[in-house]
Amino acid sequence: MNHFKKSEFDFNDKDTVSVIDEFRKAKEMFSDKIDGYYGLALMLYLSEQIDEAYKVLIEMEQKGVKTLDVRDNKKIKDLKKKTQPI
Repeated sequence: MNHFKKSEFDFNDKDTVSVIDEFRKAKEMFSDKIDGYYGLALMLYLSEQIDEAYKVLIEMEQKGVKTLDVRDNKKIKDLKKKTQPI
């Protein structure tokens, strides 16, 4: 089993897969809310699936999913910057 540490988070493959699956479900169930998209993109990023994380953020933009919360917008912008292809 792979085990890695990214930032202050400590995950193993089994935990990460479970959380990613839950965020995928949340994204589908509440497709007009940022939480599922951001959570999924963040977990994909932390599990080093950078391209997939970026695609989730682009999908969120294309579907017009937005928030008025300045902190959420900053987190999304920062994550997009980290995942954007060079």
